[in-house]
Amino acid sequence: TASTAMKRLNGFSGKNHFYRANRELGRVFKTEHILQYMSDQTLRQRTRRGLLKGEQIHALARDLNYGKRGRINQRDWQEQKNSCSCLTLILACIIYWQAKEINRVVIECNPESSQLDISLIEHVSPITWDNVILYGEYVIDRSLVKI
Repeated sequence: TASTAMKRLNGFSGKNHFYRANRELGRVFKTEHILQYMSDQTLRQRTRRGLLKGEQIHALARDLNYGKRGRINQRDWQEQKNSCSCLTLILACIIYWQAKEINRVVIECNPESSQLDISLIEHVSPITWDNVILYGEYVIDRSLVKI
């Protein structure tokens, strides 16, 4: 397997010819990737977009996990896992809601009569939370809840 091969490769000393050849091959691949990244604008844009999405998710998680400055203070492994799972669930709910709302806007939008440019929707990310009340009191009318 790959993990066994990596363990064996890491066990070699720096003087081993196979180890040095693999290290040089890795450097060739890294150089090739850097050159592609420098010369291909679409690759740079895709990479930056992916990094930005990750940063947005972490920023949302920081805003949600404001209590105790975002630290997990539980000593028990299960409690730590529970805290992380709850945060992940809330993140998923917010992102799902935003994606659902974006979809609703696209479906209800009439391009001819609307002043909304539907082609801009591809630049809208569901990982936003400006329209979500993160802190506050929520009153839920149980008569409106359908089970």
